[in-house]
Amino acid sequence: MSSTTRCYLTSIPLEILHHIAVDLTKFTPIGPAVQLVPLMRTCTTLKACLSPKNNPNLLGAIYHHKFDSAAVERRSGRLTPMQWAAWGARAFDAMCLFRRGDVRCDHGEKMLLEALRVGVMLMLDDDGKNARQMLLWAHADEFVQRLVMTRLYERSEENQGWPRETPLIAYALQLMWLLTSEERLLSESQTVSAQLKQLLVSFVYCPFRYPSTPFPPNHYIIPPLLPSPMPAPTTIQTAHGPYPLYPPSLASFFELPNGQQMLLAPPPPALMAKLLYLAREEACPLPVAPHLFRTRADSEAAGIFTVGPVREDVEELNWSYVARPPLGTGLRTREGVLKVHPDWDGLEWSAHPFDGDDRQYPPRPEGMKFPGFEAPPPIDRWIGKAPLLDDEKSIKWDMDFCRMRAWADVDAGTARKPFEGGVYEPGTATGLWVGRLLACIPALEMQQTLVINPIHPPDLTVDLIHGYHQASFMRMREIHGVHGEVVPLPSGSTIEGDDEGDDEDDDEGDDEGDWESVSGDYVEEEEEEPFALGPLTEHDGMNDAWFAGRPRVLSPRFEQPPDIVRIGVDGIPGIGKYRANRFTGRWTGGARLGNDAPPVKRSSRSNEERRYPHDATTCPRCKDDEAFAQKVKAAAGQRGMELHALLEAHRVREKCNGIKEIVILGETDPVHGAAFQHWELEGRIRPADGLFLALRRPLEQPMGTTLFWGYFVGGESLVGNWRVGGSDLGAPAWEGTFVWGRRND
Repeated sequence: MSSTTRCYLTSIPLEILHHIAVDLTKFTPIGPAVQLVPLMRTCTTLKACLSPKNNPNLLGAIYHHKFDSAAVERRSGRLTPMQWAAWGARAFDAMCLFRRGDVRCDHGEKMLLEALRVGVMLMLDDDGKNARQMLLWAHADEFVQRLVMTRLYERSEENQGWPRETPLIAYALQLMWLLTSEERLLSESQTVSAQLKQLLVSFVYCPFRYPSTPFPPNHYIIPPLLPSPMPAPTTIQTAHGPYPLYPPSLASFFELPNGQQMLLAPPPPALMAKLLYLAREEACPLPVAPHLFRTRADSEAAGIFTVGPVREDVEELNWSYVARPPLGTGLRTREGVLKVHPDWDGLEWSAHPFDGDDRQYPPRPEGMKFPGFEAPPPIDRWIGKAPLLDDEKSIKWDMDFCRMRAWADVDAGTARKPFEGGVYEPGTATGLWVGRLLACIPALEMQQTLVINPIHPPDLTVDLIHGYHQASFMRMREIHGVHGEVVPLPSGSTIEGDDEGDDEDDDEGDDEGDWESVSGDYVEEEEEEPFALGPLTEHDGMNDAWFAGRPRVLSPRFEQPPDIVRIGVDGIPGIGKYRANRFTGRWTGGARLGNDAPPVKRSSRSNEERRYPHDATTCPRCKDDEAFAQKVKAAAGQRGMELHALLEAHRVREKCNGIKEIVILGETDPVHGAAFQHWELEGRIRPADGLFLALRRPLEQPMGTTLFWGYFVGGESLVGNWRVGGSDLGAPAWEGTFVWGRRND
């Protein structure tokens, strides 16, 4: 007589069994779905029903709960369960590699590079879940830090002793920055922090060798529009190679979560290295000289009216974030308790550590930089950084993701429409920015030796090159050139200044009432020409921030609409008409100090309310949108995944907002100018990849000008290079690093 044990679970309908299995994995959201293993071992029938091979929809539902989905759906469209199953499997394969801690990767460099790229994508998609998987289960922060410390100078002997710019290093530095938090910075020993900064010195203080952009700011239009006899951009040969710097391509194909193969390029290693370096520099506040007056009023009462900081200015700089850690305070509170994700069960988190995590997180040191939970700002006007919301943190990385696509497209020679694909979010630059300029004394023999000697010095340190910091404050605003509205005047009208004579000439060529509509005589080919762009022979006017001369804001005319801003350029016929920025609501900030994750949500206004009225029949981007819509209509009768992918691509496609040019204007607030000089600034945003270029001029003192160019990283940090203005753009000059951080006030 045979005795058999019946498995009653097999009598449960498959749909209910599916929900039971999903709910079972929710008890421990961190890590892979190991809870299914005992259930699948119950009997062969359950194993067949629940196995990923036979039931990929189950695994897709589990991974959809374990990982963040808002950014994936916003950028790539909604995924099917099978796509979630494939993406979740790739994510855990990468995290298993991080968890093993094998920075040499016995399985090969290709697998390590793929893991780093998947890790970067997970953090760009992070809304809370992905970071917890990467930190609490995979310990990816420890892995990538060890990778950078052991392999940054790998095979540097093949590069004259300098670290190489490879995709592996680029993605490793990007992932290291995306995993940075206060918690991580405070838990680093002084020795480890000093070692990391020493490794990054070459990327930070040697801009003549390591660029911060894949395409130099010598070009406003990329790929460059070159005359037919000129086969390549003009460069000169230096000890470190051709200049301006055109670094080798880092682009490669990557399979997105929706299965689409897309060419992506990581940020240049120097861009992320600057943020990593300055974040550790900021961990200790700047010293306050004992002889400084307490306030500006005390200084003026003593009869001192010269420009210079007082004690409250230095303290304000110490309270202002520059390189703000992307993960904020981290995953633990000040008491060391894990924070709870609202969509996950957090009871187990506060009771038990994960995987024997016995790392010690010291209390916040007295006088440490990061203002946190209990300390109010010393002075009311120091509002500081805004707290970030727990939901939809990933929206601040949309620009960075789109920029990786743009870099790869341009590197492949693909011309892009102005601001296509969301490479720049209008309104990002508007607001108060505080930062630091990292420089070294150019007249020193060591500095000159670095430029003319191709060999990496064995003892290159910040002290050796006399590196120092300069404080910088700037309040910026955007004005937007709308398609069909930036129309030049008839020839014969020249702008030499802002006077009434200019207005009279302007009246001859324009109808006073035609501010809101596009002229019927508008020609599309003329609109494609940027207003007052410098000539190619002068590097597109880079020394004047991509203008053919100095731009000036002209006085408003009679009955001019309040949202119109007129720009005249010295020596150039024509007046550019721009719109005051109407894009607000994405980074409006908050009212308390803190560093807890992303800015505010995207504004709830519809696309129609966020766009400028313009003539869609002549706008190149609108034409592309219409052509794509017609393609979707033509495919309406099809079925299957191709139609699904097409519909999702149409749903997430960034619609044209009418902007073809973005001009940046700025000046120093009086309170900051009294401490760190009064400056004014004008610049542009490069349409193809969102590069910021601006020229800073002294407002009163006879001082030199400074060029700034860089990218907005996470929408909250502007990082790149500065260079002395008016110099030969075809050769290296006095140049350094700058990082600006957004302030709420």
